[in-house]
Amino acid sequence: MTIERPMFPPQRDEHPLIDTVGCPEFFAEGVARIERVGGCRRLVLYSTQPGYQGAIERVAVVRLVLSAETAAGLAEALWSDAPNPTAFASLSLAVAN
Repeated sequence: MTIERPMFPPQRDEHPLIDTVGCPEFFAEGVARIERVGGCRRLVLYSTQPGYQGAIERVAVVRLVLSAETAAGLAEALWSDAPNPTAFASLSLAVAN
């Protein structure tokens, strides 16, 4: 697995990013829900784990709160990075674009 230098979002300000070692990193398998909180969006991300008597449980691993503008920019960046988004896999590219 390789980590590529992201091409997005475009640099909007003159302040450099300080990517600290202590910044936590989380793994999530899916989005449980997206909540509207005023002018922000709260994304609740989950991972699965074995539960009681073999059942699978979805466990929230992180709640990420973003401004609506940042959430829209994130969605656009994720969308443009996906060559064939699974949500529109059955649609023609003319419809999806």
